[in-house]
Amino acid sequence: MSVQVKRGTNMPTHIRVTPRFGDSVRVVKGGLPGPRLVAEVGPDTVLSIAVDDEPGSAELAAQFARELAGAALRYAQECDDYTRTQTFSE
Repeated sequence: MSVQVKRGTNMPTHIRVTPRFGDSVRVVKGGLPGPRLVAEVGPDTVLSIAVDDEPGSAELAAQFARELAGAALRYAQECDDYTRTQTFSE
């Protein structure tokens, strides 16, 4: 099953991912006009961020990826901080 979300639709899409062992994120080249950022979550779910053939698409994708990378680094720091504050009972 493939779902494409386009701007202008009235129904928001919210995706929540809880990473598990075996999940991955990678860059894929080939098959489309440009590279894709692909997150594989579980055996049946793939999130792909791609460049299309619209003018400026690659530049917008690059900026989006930089913002995503910055947010991902901040999120990793928050997870590290959260882990240090957790107490686990045995």
